[in-house]
Amino acid sequence: MKLDSGRLSQWLSLNHRRIGVWIIVILLGGSGVEFFVRWLSVPHGVEKLAAQFAAVGAVQQDPAVAVNHAGNLVGLIRSTEDGVGVFIVDIKAKKERLLQRVRDFEYYRKARMARVWGWSADDSFFAHTWGDEFGNQALFIWNQTGEELVARIPLPRGLRTMKWVGSNDCVYIDWSTNLVYLKARGARWEEVAVWPLPPGPGRPALEVLDGNTVGVAWLGGAELWQVELGSGKILKLYTPTAGNTIDAVRYTPENRAFLISESVRRATTSTLVQVTYSGDGWSRREIGRWPTIRAVEWINGGRGFAIHIRQGENNYLLVRPDPFVSDAIHFKNGGVLGIFTTSTTGVVYAIASLSNEPPAIWKCSGDDKTQVYSLQGKDGESLRYQPVLVGWAPFNGHNARFELLPPANFSRNKKYPLVIGLASYTWSPVPHAVCAQTLANAGAYVALSGFTFRDDLRKVSLEHVENINAIYNMMAASPNVDTNRVFVFAFSGSTIAVCELLKRYPGRFKGIILLHPGELPEAAAGMCGRVLLTAGVDESWAEQRFLDYIKELFKVGIPAEVFFHDAGGHIARAQRTMRERAQLMVKTVFR
Repeated sequence: MKLDSGRLSQWLSLNHRRIGVWIIVILLGGSGVEFFVRWLSVPHGVEKLAAQFAAVGAVQQDPAVAVNHAGNLVGLIRSTEDGVGVFIVDIKAKKERLLQRVRDFEYYRKARMARVWGWSADDSFFAHTWGDEFGNQALFIWNQTGEELVARIPLPRGLRTMKWVGSNDCVYIDWSTNLVYLKARGARWEEVAVWPLPPGPGRPALEVLDGNTVGVAWLGGAELWQVELGSGKILKLYTPTAGNTIDAVRYTPENRAFLISESVRRATTSTLVQVTYSGDGWSRREIGRWPTIRAVEWINGGRGFAIHIRQGENNYLLVRPDPFVSDAIHFKNGGVLGIFTTSTTGVVYAIASLSNEPPAIWKCSGDDKTQVYSLQGKDGESLRYQPVLVGWAPFNGHNARFELLPPANFSRNKKYPLVIGLASYTWSPVPHAVCAQTLANAGAYVALSGFTFRDDLRKVSLEHVENINAIYNMMAASPNVDTNRVFVFAFSGSTIAVCELLKRYPGRFKGIILLHPGELPEAAAGMCGRVLLTAGVDESWAEQRFLDYIKELFKVGIPAEVFFHDAGGHIARAQRTMRERAQLMVKTVFR
């Protein structure tokens, strides 16, 4: 909705106490000046609050979730206390089995390419990919419940996507554009065949047509192929309407039909089509048009379908159980991360939120939906999640879009600090929402600018400076924003924008929070009131850099604190790191 400061005044915040002041300790030694800050002023209950919000299991890569055919086991990749792990969850018994785990600082070697590939046709085996300490990827195959590792198959050419064919065989596409066929022979899994594929422009999609044939499409391309596993023979099955690309595809053997989403490149409307095989070949039937379709699934044996739609600010699920039943819309007030099925004969599952809470796994059938697994943590469902509003701040003929969380327990007679962040309100894969909710519940306005990392990072960072300034100007006009307590935070390379911001508007911000910073602003008198710097244990190079920097800040009278996360990598996923980060940020704002 359009942001209105009058409307924001209606929202509510957790009372906090301010006790004491900062204690500044300066140690003079032969190596120079070391500068530390310790807070005695903490919003009441912030440690518990941060711990509760940070307990979320942030879902990682897509596909990161699968449900077995019986519907009683969930396999997923999510954040853990110290990093990321692969789990099998018994839904009914509410027990988790950890198969793999990695600390945040090892993430890129071991878990960056990790994916879950679900269960075999009879639920005998579960598969996922994982790396070793050298970054070598392997396919891990476990028994149904994850109690026994059945096979570890090296993947020297990597793995991009995989599908189970039957109960003891599967196919995958490697990074050399080969289709690889694996089959269990007794206790051994063997590479039966490797067939080169026609190259394509985007991400590959695999669909099993029968026990000897698979379909291959390159999403973003314009061709759908059939490959015979026995001979490697390749046949082109389908080409969309001229100018259209294939964006999503699924196949159902029950009526021998593909469900395909097509669009014109960069268009915001998708066309859903059914491509069916008959004795005369393949025929195309247009089902309908919707805003951007991100994923498609057949359900109910090909009688119905489900589609994941993105429309403006919303990501939602549309379910049509069969042609004679009205469409059901789910999660339009929350959001959908992804959809999947156990088979084309069943229902659709969604990783989704009802509102602004962390996503859960839902089973959806027509108008009905049931939560089957929560990712919120032990106390998540009892937490109060502040609303997230969308606003547009005008500047130079443009509008800076941002997300705003108002302070909890709002009073028209109080002024509240404002925290502007170069981030988005996300729970996955990096849960920036943890810090946003903790700050808002502690009693601050939180405005997230939606900064997006791109290859041209410096250019986009410098362009983003006026977005932040526009957000500041709009929020500063509210009588309930304390302009003497405005803070800004940024991550990694986006700290370039903060450096430029302080040059253009020195003294505007009470403090800056630089999380794993790529660049540091030049220390200058009056640039801001205080500085918080954080890094992970894999960023040991930052220790001397930070020490030198706080010496420069001390010379111009600016206090600073440095914190290294024991579990943290450069990109934070661990629950512990998010908990520490939220606590540090709250303490910086409410000193």
